[in-house]
Amino acid sequence: MEYKGPLNKKEKEDEILRTSNEKVIDYKNENTDENIEEKENSQVLKDLCQDEKLIKEANENKFKGNELFYQAFFDEAIISYQKALDISPLKAKHERAIYYANIAECYIRKKLWDQAVEACTNALKEDPEYIKALHRRAKANEKIGTWHSLDAALLDYEDIKKRLPGSSPIHKSIKESISRVKPILSEVQEREKTQMLNKLKDLGNNILGKFGLSTDNFKAVQDPQTGNYSISFQK
Repeated sequence: MEYKGPLNKKEKEDEILRTSNEKVIDYKNENTDENIEEKENSQVLKDLCQDEKLIKEANENKFKGNELFYQAFFDEAIISYQKALDISPLKAKHERAIYYANIAECYIRKKLWDQAVEACTNALKEDPEYIKALHRRAKANEKIGTWHSLDAALLDYEDIKKRLPGSSPIHKSIKESISRVKPILSEVQEREKTQMLNKLKDLGNNILGKFGLSTDNFKAVQDPQTGNYSISFQK
């Protein structure tokens, strides 16, 4: 090898420029559209494989929960379904809706209606089209039996009826549920209205009594067309 001696200033500048150009060319070659797309596709594939792995693991917990459910170990089943939720990717919307709906069914079996409603609502946030969660929420709200819950149950039953084809095996039972809930809702509405008015009357008497008056001095008349009340004073 021939020894050229130390590089002069110009030769050093030329060497630096040549090295820089080679690095730029290498960078461009690595970052062509084809290479970028290949890297992106590789990352997408890697993410899909990871998601599939997590969903598989989550479903294993779901299957374990199902076994516990059929043995009536509802608390243990809830734990397994919750593990499935903790593991599953957030983008796995339908799978997560199933896990929440299964938790709801456990609460229904335990007669914990409020928790069942909450679990069903979470399921429907994941998948608004999941009829099973909608049906379970309607059943749980019906069991709670308040004006608000019965009204919510009726809305859910009617929503299910609209979505289901007439050939659905549960279509008949949904119609029966609607027919059952309507009169109960009307009865509970009147009862809760009466209870509320009595509480207001007691409160009014406590206040008006200081002025020598009572709620008997006021008459409430309901408008049969609107259902609204007007108040008139009577001595």
